[in-house]
Amino acid sequence: MLGLGIGKYKGGVASAAPFTPEVYNTDDSKMVGWWDFSSNEYLRTTISTSGPGSTKPSSDGDEIRYVANRCTTTNKLGTYLFQAAGTAYAPRYKTGGTGGYTYGHFGDTGYTNAYLSGRYSTSSNYDYSGGISSGVWSNMDLDSANLTVFIVASANEINATTTEHMINLVGRTAAGGMMLLTWSKMSTTDKLRNTFVLPSVANQSFDNDTILGTDTYLLTTVFSPTSNSPDSFSYYDGVQDATGNEGASEEIVDAFTRANSGVAIGTQFTGSSAQTAYSWHGAIYEIIVFDDVLDSAKLSNMHNYFTTKYSL
Repeated sequence: MLGLGIGKYKGGVASAAPFTPEVYNTDDSKMVGWWDFSSNEYLRTTISTSGPGSTKPSSDGDEIRYVANRCTTTNKLGTYLFQAAGTAYAPRYKTGGTGGYTYGHFGDTGYTNAYLSGRYSTSSNYDYSGGISSGVWSNMDLDSANLTVFIVASANEINATTTEHMINLVGRTAAGGMMLLTWSKMSTTDKLRNTFVLPSVANQSFDNDTILGTDTYLLTTVFSPTSNSPDSFSYYDGVQDATGNEGASEEIVDAFTRANSGVAIGTQFTGSSAQTAYSWHGAIYEIIVFDDVLDSAKLSNMHNYFTTKYSL
């Protein structure tokens, strides 16, 4: 029978199944991080030394202690992020968000320093670090000159008094130097800043042109090979917003296989500790990271997915 497995019939014509990022959740597409707060399927309310509990958040205000990395790829940034400290550090599960979806809420009364992180651990108990195997948090390097990042978020306020970090990716050199990629909302401008922190040269960054208000938005950053000019691009709700030229000296490879490497959502992170003075105050719906520059067709598919899903 024609049309089986293709999609639903509309007026006698089979329609294609809706696109989802699962199509790119493959080794070939190099998806390495997908943290999704829009469904409680990937969240848990407890964490212990034996790993996450089985209880999913279900009520508005439940604590989030675990978010899975939905990636099923061979190379990925850990298996999950977690929070094991006190109540003040646990983000909250919120219902009734943009498009009717749930989200993780960071930085409000009672949990002003909320964040989730995963980090390298030399312990055999890798379940408690979000690692992929014993003593290994991640098995990959992340090339800052071949990188695409999508963030769906909203801020609690404009005119914030401090810089607020949405996500930090922290790698380490063989000598232990920190190589940090961070996405943050600047206190002076309320714009997104995309920053490299390197062990041997001055920090490098470029800003979006659009002010990040309290509405939900899709932020996309593409870092391409430094032979291109421009080599860095940012998008707001799927529309190109700004470009930058980071230069060859800023092309770095983050090693997530070494001590004090890891990922944090909701704060500045060094791989061994969180700097909660720079905590994110707002909602996070989804974050997806590719260790690759997506071509125009893939980029368009991803933008259409997010803007349609969240009615942006």
